[in-house]
Amino acid sequence: MWRCGLIVGMVLGALGVSQGARASDAPTILVDRRADAVALYFALPAADLPPVFGQGADALLGAGGTIDIPTLYDGTFLLADRVFSSVDARIDRRDAGFEGLSLMVHDPDVLPEFASPYDAELAIAVCTSPETVRGLGLETLRAYMGFYAWKVDGFAPLSLEFAALDGAPMTFRVMEFVNFEPLPVREMVVPEDGRLTLAAVTRPDLRPSVATGGFLTLGAALALVIGFGVMFIRTRWAAPE
Repeated sequence: MWRCGLIVGMVLGALGVSQGARASDAPTILVDRRADAVALYFALPAADLPPVFGQGADALLGAGGTIDIPTLYDGTFLLADRVFSSVDARIDRRDAGFEGLSLMVHDPDVLPEFASPYDAELAIAVCTSPETVRGLGLETLRAYMGFYAWKVDGFAPLSLEFAALDGAPMTFRVMEFVNFEPLPVREMVVPEDGRLTLAAVTRPDLRPSVATGGFLTLGAALALVIGFGVMFIRTRWAAPE
């Protein structure tokens, strides 16, 4: 996506943000709730994409069965949409309308942070380096996906029905943020019907403190850069030749 987030990567380097921390192996859902939008991120072993979503990231592979670097550079929002297409996502019982931002894979030896919405945005937008995944197959990599729903009640109940699980047990580590404020991290088991439901959250005081104001501004700016970039790529992709 955008040459693997080159611009964002430069910002990241300037800020001195470490991407070396190792993430948990557990499949993780990170939900970033705002007043009129929800960003949804997943982090899990790339080999676990098919059992959870019904299809994997095989489109990223070249003839030798390893990651094709030019394909990774070309942008992966369409692949994210395809992988997520089996999930019935609803906000307040209405179709959430999530659109894919990116699907990125990372070498387990150089994993990005995945502890906040800011981390999640970077994880899907930035390649630590394409060379770190060259010659590697999906069975050794970790996948990160991001999706965005706009003009929704971001604090309403959110449900995700994983049709591909077909009653198979699955436990997710769930991280929720409300206006960048974290809620307690939970482990949630998907019930037999495959629908994982996150309850409505209390509408927060939307006046950020001085301590969090700078973080909110930086996060919002990064989200805008990612959002406008995706809109541009989608428009160009859809334009007739």
